[in-house]
This record gives sequence, structure tokens and C-alpha cells, in this order.
Amino acid sequence: DKLLLVSTFVVLTLPGLELANRLPIWLTVSIISRDVVIVLTVVIVNLAIGRRTFRPSIFGKMATATYIVTAVVAMFFNYRGYHSVLFDVLVWASLVITVVSSLHYIWHAARIIDMPQRNAAP
Repeated sequence: DKLLLVSTFVVLTLPGLELANRLPIWLTVSIISRDVVIVLTVVIVNLAIGRRTFRPSIFGKMATATYIVTAVVAMFFNYRGYHSVLFDVLVWASLVITVVSSLHYIWHAARIIDMPQRNAAP
């Protein structure tokens, strides 16, 4: 699902397509950056401290759902050929959930780093 979302967001961000509802580049960059930082954090923690379990977050799931709805709404109104205020609201909702889920993952990673070794995954 990540590859599909990333490629969809990149295409919906491209400036030369003359879309009525084009995603701002700052949103696409922030979403991709969030995913890259999460993956790098998991790798670094596992290499530095030992194997730790990172379960999916409810905020991460909410972010994915928001991204999907944003992309679908963008494609629908691009097909219809006009700009939608709903699209604008979803762009800002995507930014908010990206920030919230990022902060939650940072908090969760900090807790995992501080956990005693006995709670680490085998």
C-alpha cells in the first residue's frame, strides 16, 4: 500500500499535468519523509539496541486512510474537471495526521529505547 500511495501522491503533485486538484509538494514531501524516518528509526534502534517490536499505530492507520481518501477525492474531482473545497480540507487533514502520527511514532520509539531488555522481542 505504501508504494501505491507514494506513487499516487507523486503523480498528483506533478506540476505539468494541469490538474484542478494538485497536491502541494510540501505535503507529498512530508508524507514521504515521515515514512522514511520511521523506517530509518526502526533500523537504527534494532541495530543499536537489539531487536525491538514496533507495532502499527492507530495514528498510522488513520494517516493511511486519510491519504487514500485524499487521493481518491483528488482523482474524482480532477476527472470532473473542477477544484473542490473538500480536497483542500483533506490536504490539511493529511498534514495534521502526518504530524500527529509522526509525533506518536517518536514518542513510541523513545519508550521502546527506554524499555528494559526483558521486553525486547526474541
